[in-house]
Amino acid sequence: MGLTPAAFAEAFPFHLVLDDELRVRQVGPTLARLLPALVPGCQASAHLRIRRPPLALTYTAICANPRSVYVLEAIGSPLRLKGQMLPQPASRHLLFLCSPAVTDIAALAAVGLSLSDFA
Repeated sequence: MGLTPAAFAEAFPFHLVLDDELRVRQVGPTLARLLPALVPGCQASAHLRIRRPPLALTYTAICANPRSVYVLEAIGSPLRLKGQMLPQPASRHLLFLCSPAVTDIAALAAVGLSLSDFA
């Protein structure tokens, strides 16, 4: 049994779905609040860059490294996201399940978050 889109968004408030051209297709509700310009249809590279692993932000490069832990940083924001890219070969989408890369609770406020923003 799969999750409905609403249940998925509630369980993964920081998720991101990208197509094979790295256009945004879906954004978790908390991530959408933090990065309001990251909307469906926009190019992910206009708002995010890969900090780790050291590779290009391309569908092919990401699919070639499915077991890597990714750190993406928002352009123009202190927000960093840490998680895993899950290629979905049937739909040619990438699912990025992530959470903010913070080291302590005080760092949450610096990026506009509180503990209630987490699932």
